[in-house]
Amino acid sequence: MPGLRITPTRSEKSPLDRALSLFTAVRAGEGATAVLMLINIFVLLVCYSVIKTVREPLILLGGGAEVRSYTAAGQALLLMGFVPMYGWFASRVDRVRLLVGVTTFFVACIELFAAAVAARVPYVGVAFFIWVGIFNMSLVAQFWSFANDIYSKEAGGRLFPIIAIGMTAGAPLGSFISARLFRLGFTPQSILQLSALLLAASVLLYVWINARDSRHSSAPQPSMSSSGGFRLVLSSSYLRMIAALIVLLNVVNTTGEYLISRLLTDHVKQLALLDPAFNRQAFIGAYVGDYQFWVNVTAFLLQAFVASRLVKHRGLAGVLLALPLIALGGYSIIAAGAGFSLVRWIKTAENATDYSIMNTARQLLWLPTTRDEKYKAKQAIDTFFVRGGDVLSAAAVYSGTTILHLSVAQFAGVNVALTLAWLTIAARIACRRLALPRVEMRRVAAAAAAVTVLALATPATAQDTREAQTHLHPYEPTASERRILMVENAFLGERPIYAFIGSAFDGGGLAIGPGYRARFADSGRFDAHAAWSIRNYKVADASFTLPAFANQRVTIQMNGHWLDAPNVPFYGIGNDSSGHRGDFAYRTATAGASVRVQAAPFVAVGGGVDMLAVDATDANPTYRRSRLFAELDWRTSPSYTRRGGFYRLDWSDHHDTKSGGRDSFRRVDAEVDQFIPLLRENWVIALRAATSSTETSNGNDVPYFLMPDLGGSHTLRGYSTWRFRDRNRLLFTGEYRWTAGPFVDMALFADAGKVAARFSDLDLHDLKQSYGIGLTLHTLNRTVTRIELARTREGMGLSFSFSPSF
Repeated sequence: MPGLRITPTRSEKSPLDRALSLFTAVRAGEGATAVLMLINIFVLLVCYSVIKTVREPLILLGGGAEVRSYTAAGQALLLMGFVPMYGWFASRVDRVRLLVGVTTFFVACIELFAAAVAARVPYVGVAFFIWVGIFNMSLVAQFWSFANDIYSKEAGGRLFPIIAIGMTAGAPLGSFISARLFRLGFTPQSILQLSALLLAASVLLYVWINARDSRHSSAPQPSMSSSGGFRLVLSSSYLRMIAALIVLLNVVNTTGEYLISRLLTDHVKQLALLDPAFNRQAFIGAYVGDYQFWVNVTAFLLQAFVASRLVKHRGLAGVLLALPLIALGGYSIIAAGAGFSLVRWIKTAENATDYSIMNTARQLLWLPTTRDEKYKAKQAIDTFFVRGGDVLSAAAVYSGTTILHLSVAQFAGVNVALTLAWLTIAARIACRRLALPRVEMRRVAAAAAAVTVLALATPATAQDTREAQTHLHPYEPTASERRILMVENAFLGERPIYAFIGSAFDGGGLAIGPGYRARFADSGRFDAHAAWSIRNYKVADASFTLPAFANQRVTIQMNGHWLDAPNVPFYGIGNDSSGHRGDFAYRTATAGASVRVQAAPFVAVGGGVDMLAVDATDANPTYRRSRLFAELDWRTSPSYTRRGGFYRLDWSDHHDTKSGGRDSFRRVDAEVDQFIPLLRENWVIALRAATSSTETSNGNDVPYFLMPDLGGSHTLRGYSTWRFRDRNRLLFTGEYRWTAGPFVDMALFADAGKVAARFSDLDLHDLKQSYGIGLTLHTLNRTVTRIELARTREGMGLSFSFSPSF
């Protein structure tokens, strides 16, 4: 077993061990085998990078970017046969025969393809592209299966980052060599001969490393069972999560590769129109070689100086979450309309992280598995499920190009939604020993679907805006754009009957339902909607606003509200409440009226009276609630702003009419928000300070369900909704926001706050803190969707909202 390795008897580190210690923790005697493993994967990646560059002109000139994506289906079909054959072979031979036999088989395949390219066999580019996908996945998976087999979990965690340096170092050298050979006029078949020699060298390295490991092994290698790779994956929940993560990773990445291939093909066509003698094959080969070179150089730097430190200081979560976060930001920028040059560098950052940090994470996932799973299940996941993701990507490409006629920006919008699901699964794998109740798959799926629709609609809206500004010609939307605009208008338009999408109640998740609205007189309005959330929260809301009078300064509104929340979280009362969650039922019915007086352009005061009937677990009070407020608001819009400020003070009196005033209390809320624009509002510093306090008569108490709270997508993000409750609260928020595109913002944020039984205890000690990164999709004056990933002392929290944080 891998855990029964005998370490070398040498007690002092050799010069090699000390040199490798610059990158990670290397113990005495471990350096030699680690370097041999590094050299082996280095040789394999030089070989693959040469072959990968050769395949591009063959496939792009032989079929185009679309055919390039469709070939993934052929790879998946062949892998359905290859994976069982690999498992059958692995069950009948020892480890070294498995390694040598499979590698030698691929050497023979290279020679056959070199001959076919030289003979100009029809469709050899398509066949070669299919084979390269299997070749790469299978040999790299086999190498890491071998690495997981010879190292224990503890040793692998230390040494895998340094071994992977060979992977990231070999890839740029192979890309550089192939690009230079193309420029010198070498043919693809002659370049393939170099890859065959490199693969033969890998066979010799396997034999050498296996002999060294056998000398240090305390027991003979156990034979593997007859279970196949697919059966092993399907029978383990841990392996199923890994498979789902790999599928989503590849769907996103392969769709991104289609985007840059499509842009490259269009660019080459334009150059060919300008110059009839233009050598398209040489240009594509040289461009791809340069592109892969910079990808792999960046990957090498990340692998050498970042990966091991992430593993050491942030563990598996640090390396597993890095790539989806980068992809989320990158595809959001592409969805905002980035051009060919910017897309290239976005994909460079994504692929470099994939080849280095994410690759390390993928190998660390297999350290706690059995020997059967290391070889057979890993071969199934790293080949079939990887290509299964490519098949799904091909289906997306086909649907997007032939049915929906999506642009590059719209494809990127779909990738944003898929990345959200990928990010959620990665968080669940990395923190599977921790409770993450707020990251629910139904909620993620619903939010991802909403983001997909809205992301697809955004380019059409942007196009409409550009046409209106330039006045070049009347804009006529395509059929797909008309369908997208119809969906957008259903959510955001001003039709009488509309689809409500938003939140029923904090913690209830996405809620959807029908709505009706009508206008009358100059400014009168009626609006009613009902909605049902994914957590079974139900809400009905109606408001009737009278036409404004007194020079449009006075507005009177009557409203009614009904809520049924069957499972509101409760974690106890106090700033030190435990993380143990209980639920309570919470139902309310409200009816009342309010008045608002616009005293000056930015100054408003008002108040209202309503009746509030509550039916909660263990309590059912009825309140007559009186409210007063004063506010100073010079934001551009309450739903989305990049400048201005918002200062508000609220006072309310909850008079218990059912139990003789026993549960009566008064509450005061104060909030100060300030938005500081920088450089024409491209960057914004957003600051918030808020406090709430309650007061009761002697012997009275504030019901737990009406106490001020912290936690959720608006207050103390990263913590569960309603995580902290008490009679008083204090909250500070700071955000650094920047424009990632016309309708996309990114933000770094930090929250700090506390709750307390007494107002005098609201000091700066023992503040609960969170920090994270967020993405916001918006229109000119409205926040459409907000997605945020936050870190707290209780773990990672992923939240979705349809309104601004403040």
